[in-house]
Amino acid sequence: MMHHGNPVQIHLASILAGTVALISLPSVAHAQDLSVSPYFSSYAVIQRDAAIRVWGESEPGDHIAAEFNGQSAKATADDDGQWTLDFPAMKAGGPYTLTITDGEETVTSKNILVGDVWVCSGQSNMGFRIENDIRGAEAIANANNNQFRLMQINRRTSNDPINQVDSRGWRPDGPDYAGRFSAVGYFFGRQIQSELGVPVGMIESTWGGTPAEAWTPEPALRDGSDWAQNILDSIPSYDRSPEETEKLVAEYEAKHAAYIKRILTDETGLAEGWNSESYNDSDWTTFDAPQFWEPILGNIDGVVWLRKAITLTEAQASGSATLNLGMVDEYDDTYVNGVRVGGLNYPSPGAGRKERSYTVPADVLRAGENVIAIRVVDTRSAGGFGSMADAMHLETSNGFLPLAGTWKAKVSHDSKALDGEFPLEGPRMVTSAQQHRRPSALYNGMIHCITGLPVKGVIWYQGESNGGRAAEYASLFPAMITAWRNAWNEHGLHGVGTDDLPFLFVQLPNYHARSEAPEESDWAELREAQTKALDLPAVGMAVAIDVGEPDDIHPRNKYPVGQRLAAIAMADVYGKSDPTAHSPSFAAASASSDGVVTVELDSAKGLHTTDGARPKGFSLAGDDGVFIWAEAEIAGDSIRVWSPDIPDPVEIRYAWAWNPETNIVNVGDKPMAPFRAKLREGHEHGTH
Repeated sequence: MMHHGNPVQIHLASILAGTVALISLPSVAHAQDLSVSPYFSSYAVIQRDAAIRVWGESEPGDHIAAEFNGQSAKATADDDGQWTLDFPAMKAGGPYTLTITDGEETVTSKNILVGDVWVCSGQSNMGFRIENDIRGAEAIANANNNQFRLMQINRRTSNDPINQVDSRGWRPDGPDYAGRFSAVGYFFGRQIQSELGVPVGMIESTWGGTPAEAWTPEPALRDGSDWAQNILDSIPSYDRSPEETEKLVAEYEAKHAAYIKRILTDETGLAEGWNSESYNDSDWTTFDAPQFWEPILGNIDGVVWLRKAITLTEAQASGSATLNLGMVDEYDDTYVNGVRVGGLNYPSPGAGRKERSYTVPADVLRAGENVIAIRVVDTRSAGGFGSMADAMHLETSNGFLPLAGTWKAKVSHDSKALDGEFPLEGPRMVTSAQQHRRPSALYNGMIHCITGLPVKGVIWYQGESNGGRAAEYASLFPAMITAWRNAWNEHGLHGVGTDDLPFLFVQLPNYHARSEAPEESDWAELREAQTKALDLPAVGMAVAIDVGEPDDIHPRNKYPVGQRLAAIAMADVYGKSDPTAHSPSFAAASASSDGVVTVELDSAKGLHTTDGARPKGFSLAGDDGVFIWAEAEIAGDSIRVWSPDIPDPVEIRYAWAWNPETNIVNVGDKPMAPFRAKLREGHEHGTH
């Protein structure tokens, strides 16, 4: 018998979400109301061709009767008030009504469909919302597919597996809900629904900034041999007492606050009048906004000033205005013509993710040139503008003035260069304050609860938080997939009817400034580690090496990612004949006596370059282990690679960089997957 947590919480959540209707009021004798799991709320999608198990809660000993799609089922609540009942597998169809009664109360869930259910999970790039995507406005406006449904699992951590589904329940595809759903999951689900012609439901279970071990069951880690030891050794640091955690957080927070106060005391920019409209910024660095400053200024944490001159007409300057900057990462003091008009400075929780909108008084503006100056404090990672171009504008009494385009920047304080680092906020420095990163915590809280539900498959986008640990990830990721499959199989409810729950994932995209010379890269190694999961059956990989952004770890073009996952699903899971569903990928490589390397590829039908030029992104190394760029040409389904400077190559690499230059696709426009390969024994560098 499955235990599903606090019945009152589930019941109230269902009512508030509008997903369960009570037909009769509970009697006084019923201390525990009849309720059903949020998974079976109105608008649910239930997996077709798989046994249907429904569960909920009531008074212990209650006799439960249910009807669904012409079928009846009965159950008796156990001593804890838990009950489960089973319906036979059904074909795709609906809408149907699920009615459950204990003789006194009745719970009704309406408009339920039977079709295919997919889980979308991972960290922030899977959780990236439709409303922030470059196609978001269009997608939200067209969110009206009655055969497509959405459900989100609430964020929750636990040291032990929890069976209760914590969710507001299912929602129809509509503008008021779709915008907050996973963009990748949404584009994937809409695509397969349109091709299949059957109902499709997507369950999102995501949490940004989380490593794969947080999504992996602890028994799988304990079976993980040497590769898992560091992960297991970290668990005690997450399990400190609340008192010790609070003390450590306070200590680090004090250091963080003191540092910010110190660098802003007599800060150079303000002291020298960088906020003034009359300041001469002709020697400042120019850049196109919106973007983060890393590709332009380097990885600067500290204080950076951003300036832009705008010209207003008499009418535009005649009244007050609203200055919209979009998201500024992460703290700011914003000035117009030397006057501070607003700012989200420390301690403003989540400041870097908040849209800036400040009122500019009428007496600050003038006809002619005006200067916007922003003092930005960035404590970690990217800094600068983080929204879409249309989020940046000045709303005057006489129309809008766009603020995207040319800006100027100058570093006032480089924390790395001057102090070695920027002391981070307390919660970021104390592991026990980051329970969402604790090994197994998210599997226990957000995945285990849905393994009792039949599903068609899983799509996954994660890896950023495991950068720098590629060798470990090469074992961890397949272990996680296998553990998930085992968990679903334990319930005997897998919707596909085999042990190999389809698992499709996204390889990390391009990111960071492009290097002019071949380079080593943590993300290149992580991409390679991800491919180790392809050794498992029923696993597919969508290549995204061409849709990333150099200055944003959260690229906004998620549509191609969802489409590529959908193409793989249609081919590998549903049997559609599509030789271009997968990206061209490395099969073998050999070097001839003249030093020409022939790379043989899979899924290479119609191989060509996107720009008509020769293939880019290849490098070769000889015995010295030093890589240099190489020439290449397409030869049917293969590629020939050579360099006159490497007559006897030892190793070849393709797209091996943080942000490689690539242009090779197949006839289906799927980009070629990065790889590296040894051609013969030689130097030790890069062996694998």
